[in-house]
Amino acid sequence: MALNMTFEEVCEKLRTRELIEVSILARKMNRSEETIRRWSKEDKLEGLKIGGRWFVKKKSLERVIEA
Repeated sequence: MALNMTFEEVCEKLRTRELIEVSILARKMNRSEETIRRWSKEDKLEGLKIGGRWFVKKKSLERVIEA
């Protein structure tokens, strides 16, 4: 699920750690980056790509963990 945000909103979410880089999340969850990106494509997680890096919205991750 793609996020529609302005550049300023993205910067603020990165600054306040509301977005988690997929590579970091994959390591912490003991999953592959491909799995995390697939979950985003399947609308299980809200994610976005900035440059060549993928990020996931922290709140969407919390919903997946609680389910």
